[in-house]
Amino acid sequence: SFEACDLRDLGALFQSHLESDDLSLCNFVFDVRLEQCHEVAGDYRTLVVTLPAKQIIDVFGRHSHKIFRLNPRGPLGNKVNTGIKATLQDRLLRRMFHVLNNGLSAICESYRLSNTALEIRDFQIVNGCQTTVTLWNVRSLIQNDPEVLVNLKLVECPQHFHNLIAR
Repeated sequence: SFEACDLRDLGALFQSHLESDDLSLCNFVFDVRLEQCHEVAGDYRTLVVTLPAKQIIDVFGRHSHKIFRLNPRGPLGNKVNTGIKATLQDRLLRRMFHVLNNGLSAICESYRLSNTALEIRDFQIVNGCQTTVTLWNVRSLIQNDPEVLVNLKLVECPQHFHNLIAR
């Protein structure tokens, strides 16, 4: 596939990637079940969870490229995206997506986990921009399929470590 952009489109994409509005704009609540989460204790709380892809689509729909403010690469259009898209378009492979895809790595200012919700303050995807944008682009195929899953690793860290982890 090929996507053509004029200079205005490229400028808008670049600007949306760099926007740094109020951090509270990237707050989000994921629906989770506590037994599906694995929390690692230590100096930096880390949570590993597998989510329905619809929830990643929803957070991107709400915040767009602002959730990639700290991502050093941004959305790339290349054969990786084509492979991700092909997996999601295949009825059998999409149900194994969380096994075939590396998932998302994200950082946050803080998170709170309860029995049915994961509340995140300043959610930032630092690795997985291509996956997220591709999920968004094929959302009509997968957003109502609860068996399409994506892995998320979330690290709660102080702001002065954000760039180090993102890099």
